[in-house]
Amino acid sequence: MVNYKLNLLLLPLVFLMLSCGQADRQRNRDDFKKEMKAKKLKRLTDGQIQVAAFEEAKNITTRLEGILISQIDSNSFDCEDFKNIQFQNETLVSFKLYCQKAQEMNEKERQIWDAYQTNINQKLPIGDNLQKLGETEFLYSAPLYIKNTYRGLWSVVLSKKEIIRNM
Repeated sequence: MVNYKLNLLLLPLVFLMLSCGQADRQRNRDDFKKEMKAKKLKRLTDGQIQVAAFEEAKNITTRLEGILISQIDSNSFDCEDFKNIQFQNETLVSFKLYCQKAQEMNEKERQIWDAYQTNINQKLPIGDNLQKLGETEFLYSAPLYIKNTYRGLWSVVLSKKEIIRNM
């Protein structure tokens, strides 16, 4: 009789202990599925990867411009207003806004800056572009316009690995 009562008390305790780990197991299972999907082999062309990187970078600069415009008075724009903005994205390695030629620009950024200045002086349109930075990153650059006036150059570096992982 004592064993029977003891079993009745232990049985719910055993069920409770077994069910406690369900949420963790489900979360681990979901993480495992996500990781397996990320590791799945994908056959992508350079063109597909570049299109995805271009679209991702364009979305990032659109969001950055929204943050910038919401925080400044467009009549008294100063690049320094944007130096301390925090923005994160899993594909984003770094971003900068240049309003003048700067020492910290890499060679490609300097070339793009010079090309933009040449086009502005010749009254030609300027647009965004995407270039490879080595084998692991992309450099996206785009002009910043505020009230139809050119104000600077966006420089956005993206991780090729993360772009592919998100495709």
